Amino acid sequence: MADGCRRGYDVNGATPQGPMLSKRACTGMRADGSPCSAPPGPGGLCFWHDSARREEMLEAARKGGSRKVLDLPVGAPLGAEESRGILAAVLAALLAGALDAGTARAAAYILQVERRIAEGDVLERRVAALEELLMRDRSVSWPQ
Repeated sequence: MADGCRRGYDVNGATPQGPMLSKRACTGMRADGSPCSAPPGPGGLCFWHDSARREEMLEAARKGGSRKVLDLPVGAPLGAEESRGILAAVLAALLAGALDAGTARAAAYILQVERRIAEGDVLERRVAALEELLMRDRSVSWPQ
């Protein structure tokens, strides 16, 4: 093939995919003595057991799932109409197949949290206004 990949394998030649899915597993053993069940590479060993890829494996283990730190700008709170518009766009993208379900779920959750924060802000302002009115009317005792 032109790209150097065998049919049904990823670029590294390690992961069976599509119609070529296989039940083959790495021939290596785990630390507890059980057989490794990871997909094997061309030599029969997975990424973690292949001695030719030891340096890559050690670097991956050092990173331990860490990701780049993102400096996120502080944005303005969303209004109700803006939130509904974003939610509608996320739903349309999900239904069109342009957005995966996990990303859509995360976006919907963030919008839900934003809505709850906004509701809490409104409630706090209303309570503060009521407390102010009660403090002006000295005939009402207010528990501290």
